Amino acid sequence: MKIHVARMRESGSELVLVDNVSSGQHLAQDHLGWITDQQCGAGADYVLVVDRAVCGEADFRFRFYNYDGSEGQARGNWEASFARFVGAGKAVGKSLKVETRPGDIVRITADGEGVAVDLGEPEFEHSKIPFCPGEASHLTRHADTLWGIRSGGENCWISALSLREPYAVLVVGDARAARVQEIGAAMEQAPEFPKGVNVGFLQPVSRSAALLRVWACGDGEVAACRQAAGAAAAAGIRRGLLDGEVEIRMPDATHRIRWNGEEKRAPVFYFGVAETLFDGEIELPGHL
Repeated sequence: MKIHVARMRESGSELVLVDNVSSGQHLAQDHLGWITDQQCGAGADYVLVVDRAVCGEADFRFRFYNYDGSEGQARGNWEASFARFVGAGKAVGKSLKVETRPGDIVRITADGEGVAVDLGEPEFEHSKIPFCPGEASHLTRHADTLWGIRSGGENCWISALSLREPYAVLVVGDARAARVQEIGAAMEQAPEFPKGVNVGFLQPVSRSAALLRVWACGDGEVAACRQAAGAAAAAGIRRGLLDGEVEIRMPDATHRIRWNGEEKRAPVFYFGVAETLFDGEIELPGHL
């Protein structure tokens, strides 16, 4: 059986995409393991299998697999690779709705050589984050309110928001020297965040660029995360430190983010570009 596969590079990660829409076959773990062992997939970080949508609202559905063929949760940046693979990557303005899991649909819009991904609308209302500052000290910076939260032995001035998940963003003078583990682990457990929180350590280097390190709730420090980059950018823009389009540079990836903070209920957008390393058909062995 022949099957269409491609290998792409996006934001520092390499992924293999498998077209199961055309073949309509049941791909077992052994099939996926064999694909990643071949020249087109060897050394890739993960695999996306493109299927027909189950939800009527979506255009496609994908399943995410680790390199060893075990099923996992979607992570990293994959949208530009996905759009290019299904033939929508260069059709400017063309939108796709991709079902990533039951009830969860990601909207992707082609934007020249890449795609724009709607990360959601940032929410600053405390009850919707949720954030319970109580009697914490606070001060105003531009359009933002900063809150003094004791964490890791320090009094940290944070911006609190939600971008589909709770975030606390600290502005630091040197992201590389930030006490990410000590402060992040302590703030994740802080009573002010009853559902936990992701913690961003943001260092603006210009109006259009910033360094970022992130402590992810339940996972520890992560080297790349577009959602965290979007939240940090929104906080920096609202605080008056960054312009509306900014590069957020994390240890393993640079995320291009845009947010119009002056527009009510404006979503945050991530812009991604993918490079095709291989695209073709391979023959699956019959003995699997």
